[in-house]
Amino acid sequence: MGYERKRGKLALLNSWLRHPGTQFVSVADMPANLLPGHIKYVITLDSDTVLPRDTAHKLVATMAHPLNTPEYDPVRQRVIKGFGILQPGLAEEIPRNGQGRYAAMRSSIPGNNPYSMMSSDIYQDLFGEGSFVGKGIYDVDIFMQATANTCPENLVLSHDLLEGCYARSGLLSEVLLYEQYPNNYLSDVARRSRWIRGDWQLLNWLKPRVRRADGTRTRNPLTALSYWKLLDNLRRSLVAPSLLVLLFFTLLGVPNPVYWLGVLSLIWLLPTILCITHDLLHKPLRRRLKPHLLLVGAGALKRLSGIGLNFAILPHEAGYSLKAIAVTLWRLGISRRHLSQWVSHSLDSNQAGPTVARFYQAMWLNVACGVMLIILTGQFAPQLLGIALPIGLLWCVAPLLMSWLSRQPARKVFSPNPEQKPLLRQTSREIWAFFETFAT
Repeated sequence: MGYERKRGKLALLNSWLRHPGTQFVSVADMPANLLPGHIKYVITLDSDTVLPRDTAHKLVATMAHPLNTPEYDPVRQRVIKGFGILQPGLAEEIPRNGQGRYAAMRSSIPGNNPYSMMSSDIYQDLFGEGSFVGKGIYDVDIFMQATANTCPENLVLSHDLLEGCYARSGLLSEVLLYEQYPNNYLSDVARRSRWIRGDWQLLNWLKPRVRRADGTRTRNPLTALSYWKLLDNLRRSLVAPSLLVLLFFTLLGVPNPVYWLGVLSLIWLLPTILCITHDLLHKPLRRRLKPHLLLVGAGALKRLSGIGLNFAILPHEAGYSLKAIAVTLWRLGISRRHLSQWVSHSLDSNQAGPTVARFYQAMWLNVACGVMLIILTGQFAPQLLGIALPIGLLWCVAPLLMSWLSRQPARKVFSPNPEQKPLLRQTSREIWAFFETFAT
């Protein structure tokens, strides 16, 4: 088994269908003229993705199933049947020293962000076609055929979604890959800024006619579903700026602020209310009422704390989103430079925790918006100062909060107390006795 590192990716190649047995080789060890004709599948991973044992065999077996065989249509210029790419499910790997406070609050949060959560895909469920987020297996021949001459030089940064649209991606949720969620908020922001830039650099594929790698223009071959996927990513990057503008206008520029504050509260809380109601009503038959209520309460507390965290950093989220969008539009329309600027996310970057001053320097917009909200409300709507004052103070202390949440977890050594030691010995003896009795 060999790996090839390229821009933070690991490429694992398999010649399982072309040769007897399962052989894993590295691209660097093979002549270039043998690669397209002799390698059937490629498994591509991020550098921080964990590939569990036997996962590669499951990916290859599923890809080789006759029902998943991709069929390329040269007229439509894309795969129309089967799957040229399979995207495994993504789960979270628990770090050796445990998750930090920020990672524990932000990870495993249900939602519609395909980058951070891939256990289910509404596109796969409703339309039989999922989204590719960069970790998965693809058919080399079909992939090269579907993506040939599609991407102009130095234009595409986030290529994953686009490749999934051309080669048709499917979600393989039964097979899991593992990744760690960043412990540091600023590292997470850098990652999401890169995603936003990549999404907005795909504007070429929202036009009726697209520019190809050779400079010619042709009819856009993407489906209406692919159009929506591209638009949905752009929509997601505008959520935080829109909410921030709505909040300012609600407190400063509308005649009925109480009504609009209720609307904004409903926007933030409605998904959580629906989830809590669903969890509360769907009690398993064998679970008692008290443990069920405790579990629902713990889940509700985590969801509400996540909403509070999102609200506390709302100005900074809006700021870096708009900055990423503006930088992308400038580079696309005027400078034509640094379109492929890309920095790989490394877990080592989380080890050197930035200071509180670094967080205030990076999140200065949070403080500026907090002070501005208090001053403007006191000037134009003093009757709402009781609402604006705590919001502004929360935004001002948010960098301090994020610095505390982003601290690296300290490794804890388990030391059983005298009451736990007999229980552990008894449990281990019973486990051994089971295998001693029933295993031959």
